[in-house]
Amino acid sequence: MSCRFWACAAFALCSFALVAAGCNGCGTSIGPVDAGPDDGPQVISCTDASECPADVPECSFGICKRPCAANDGCPDPATFCDVIAGYCAAGCRDSSTCEGGTVCSAGTCIQSQGCATKCDCAVGQVCVGGACQAPPATCAGPQDCPRGPTSPDDCDDYACNGFTQQCFDPDPTPCASNADCTGRPGCGGGCTCTGSGTCAPEVDCTVPNEATTCGAGFYCDGNGRCQALPACTDEAPCTPLGLTCSVGRQQCERPLPCDDSGDCTVAPSTHCNTTTGFCAVPLCNNGGITCTPTTQTCSADGRCVPVGTGNPCTSDTACPTDQYCASNGQCAVGCRDNTSCTGGQTCNGAHQCTGGSSGGGIGATCTGDGDCMVGLFCGAMSGICREPCEADSTDCSVDGCCQLGGQQCCTFFFVYFCSDSC
Repeated sequence: MSCRFWACAAFALCSFALVAAGCNGCGTSIGPVDAGPDDGPQVISCTDASECPADVPECSFGICKRPCAANDGCPDPATFCDVIAGYCAAGCRDSSTCEGGTVCSAGTCIQSQGCATKCDCAVGQVCVGGACQAPPATCAGPQDCPRGPTSPDDCDDYACNGFTQQCFDPDPTPCASNADCTGRPGCGGGCTCTGSGTCAPEVDCTVPNEATTCGAGFYCDGNGRCQALPACTDEAPCTPLGLTCSVGRQQCERPLPCDDSGDCTVAPSTHCNTTTGFCAVPLCNNGGITCTPTTQTCSADGRCVPVGTGNPCTSDTACPTDQYCASNGQCAVGCRDNTSCTGGQTCNGAHQCTGGSSGGGIGATCTGDGDCMVGLFCGAMSGICREPCEADSTDCSVDGCCQLGGQQCCTFFFVYFCSDSC
């Protein structure tokens, strides 16, 4: 992931140098244009976002760019979404556009004996070390989740739940037949399409064995059939099913009775909420986590977040200086614009400060902190740029750490740093 970020930054800097060298019309409303190859995207130089057209509205490293979160946010088929940098970039989206037996990896067609990404594999498989194979039993990130059953642009639809370490579909398409369940998370042994349009494992179950028989994301309905756990924000949809609502996971779950946390040995519900008498995910609203005084507050879903996060707002100025007013009308951690960033960094479409005048990104080689972009440090043992994180953080989906690079975990190896491996 970090290599993709650094490669994108290097590409942008090189492109800027080439455009600047031949700039005969600087200062115009959109800057000089380099059409590039006949079938490639245009490159428009800039010094400020006001010089960029509407379809590439942000100025990053002297180049007008289009912010994105996935390939469908890049309308030009000759571009892909570099999700680490947060911008559309020139390159392939999947291996169907590569020639000569090459495969698409991080926007580039490369030689490979097998796969470059899960998009090159069959539905329900992942790509590991250039070979397609079944996904692992637990996931540390979306790369461990299987390829989706639809088009190449949707092949990485499945996400990894940081609480359960199980893959899930954040926006599932209702099934119409059993065939629609092929390749979906939890359906490795076959699934039945239920009347509610969900895919449930084809097994006979009981309440005592549902955790191992039905698997993560399902419960036994009392009639011997596995059913998908409903989503919830309160107890209303859960109580009639004999379940309880996990506010942190926003999903109904089977409560395990407890007297103290020693009775709670099944992750992620390792804390005994003595108020309810059931095991629960340790959160700050059930006594499982204590937030840092003066700098953190407990959110409604039980996470320790920076003070001010979640406060109602109508503009950025209603939020603390290190936060912005999100589209949901609440303050969130992140930059507002380029003036919120330092060291030559720019504020991307995901409200993260990225780049820098000279420093390398996450994963870039270094000999000292000065070789890394603002917000990173140089690992003395590894010799690569890393993002620091708090010593009392472990799962960043819970604690809100590692926001610059978006990595999953806070790992310790002589120092605390962000990584994708817990």
